[in-house]
Amino acid sequence: MAEEAVLGYLEKNSEIRDSGEFAAELGIDHNEIVNVIKSLHGFGYVDAQDIKRETWVLTDEGKTYSSVGSPEVQLFFAIPPEEGISKQDLQKKVEPSVFKIGCAQAAKTKWVEMGNS
Repeated sequence: MAEEAVLGYLEKNSEIRDSGEFAAELGIDHNEIVNVIKSLHGFGYVDAQDIKRETWVLTDEGKTYSSVGSPEVQLFFAIPPEEGISKQDLQKKVEPSVFKIGCAQAAKTKWVEMGNS
């Protein structure tokens, strides 16, 4: 089916600009279209160029941060704005990794500071 689609299209048109869009329009698996084009290219029947696309996706850690915030943001929101919080109470309020990373980054960016009481 993919081969017939590619050859049929090229019989009436000079080029397929984007195999991904072409496959989507016809409801054919993109890999099948690519394999047909590579085969035709290998035999010298068509010229073909790769189109490189990069896609950024969130890691599992990134997904967590997108839903609950980065460690420094979690730490920031765990600190009451007016009265502050003791180090011990803050450690109890957030996870250990959030505390460790959050303290370092929040202090580095000067979002928080250790006060004396």
